[in-house]
Amino acid sequence: MTVRLEHATTAVAGFRFTGGSAGIKANGRPDLSLAVADEAVPAAAVFTTNIVRAAPVVVAAERVAHGSVRAVLANSGCANACTGAAGLAATRESTAAVAAALGTSANEVLPASTGVIGVTLPSAKIIAHLPSLVSSLSTDGADRFAQAILTTDRGPKVVHARAEIG
Repeated sequence: MTVRLEHATTAVAGFRFTGGSAGIKANGRPDLSLAVADEAVPAAAVFTTNIVRAAPVVVAAERVAHGSVRAVLANSGCANACTGAAGLAATRESTAAVAAALGTSANEVLPASTGVIGVTLPSAKIIAHLPSLVSSLSTDGADRFAQAILTTDRGPKVVHARAEIG
C-alpha cells in the first residue's frame, strides 16, 4: 500500500469554504471563515467537560443536539471566552446573520472561536463582512478557511491522503 501525504487545496464534495479578514485581528490578517454544506448534514461533536465554557462552545453544543447542521462560522483572534451574556448574544447574533444570508435556521450554524480570552466577539464586524464572505464561498476555498483560523500556528493544517491498494 502506498500512502502519500501532501498539502494541497482540498475539495470536499457538497461543501464550500472561504476565509477572509473582518478586522478582528490587527493588520488585516485573515480572521473569519465559513464552511457551508449544500444541504443540512448530520452533526456530532465532542466538547470540553470544563465548567468554564466559552460562548461559542455553549451555543455549538445546543445546536449539535438538533442533529444536523448546514454551516460553521469560525473566527480567530477572539475566543469570546469568559464574556458572559454579552458573549452569548454576540455569538447568537453573528450566527443568526449567517443563517439569514444562507436562508437556513440559526440552529444549523455552528460557531467556533479561538484567540484572546476575555474579549467579547465583535459581531458587528462579522456581520458587516458577511456579504463578501458568503459571495466568496467556493469548492476550492479550504485553504482560505484554514488560513483564517490560524492563531499561533506556523501554517495551515490542511492535508489529504491517497492510498493505492493492491
